[in-house]
Amino acid sequence: MQFDRFVLGVWGTYLPWHNADFRLTHGGTTVVTSTPIGDGGYVITGTTARPPFTYTGGLDTVWAIGGRAGVTVGQDTLLYVLAGYTEATGKLNGTPTLPAMPDFKGYTVGGGIETMIARGSWSAVTLSLEYSASFFESQPLGTTGIVLDPTDHRVMLGVSFRFGVPQIVN
Repeated sequence: MQFDRFVLGVWGTYLPWHNADFRLTHGGTTVVTSTPIGDGGYVITGTTARPPFTYTGGLDTVWAIGGRAGVTVGQDTLLYVLAGYTEATGKLNGTPTLPAMPDFKGYTVGGGIETMIARGSWSAVTLSLEYSASFFESQPLGTTGIVLDPTDHRVMLGVSFRFGVPQIVN
């Protein structure tokens, strides 16, 4: 929808093959539990050992939906910002076996530029460059004490074929 030089629109992204991977490695620790006593000292009441581990995983499927607002620069170029809601499913492999990877919910913000590179009588081809960042809520990984706090940064280059774009005559 365009109002003079200002443009509003909606967008959506679905990435079933998204492959944002990470690796978690921990050498193992011993946690000492103590209880304070009256004279300022402590009594050790127990120890808990956490074995070493290595896990690999990441964000598997990511989708987002939102809006964008922009301003035209000249006749064929649009500068815009975007914001929206996003969700991602995760994957995790490693030893010892962990609970299932949680799903993540969050928001996406970004911006970009889109310019028309060819125009026909009722069609157009545009080239776009866009940066977006998705920030997901923190999720505990079962009772392991590990908290996952993923962020996804993306730079996308796109070519769009648009139909129903009338030729502008000056």
